[in-house]
Amino acid sequence: ALSYKIESWDGYLIYLAKKFKAPIIYSVDHELAKKVKEIQVINPIPPSIFELYNKWIREKLQSNP
Repeated sequence: ALSYKIESWDGYLIYLAKKFKAPIIYSVDHELAKKVKEIQVINPIPPSIFELYNKWIREKLQSNP
């Protein structure tokens, strides 16, 4: 995780993917795909749906201080 400058749980996912020779991992972390080049990181949620989800979360957080 330190060498990629990513969170420890993301580092663990990368470690497991390498250990088990998994060429793809699925994650909603779009920054992870930019930092890790040897494994393909795919967001399984279409961008339009993911944006709706993020909007919903923001609204919920604002309405529940």
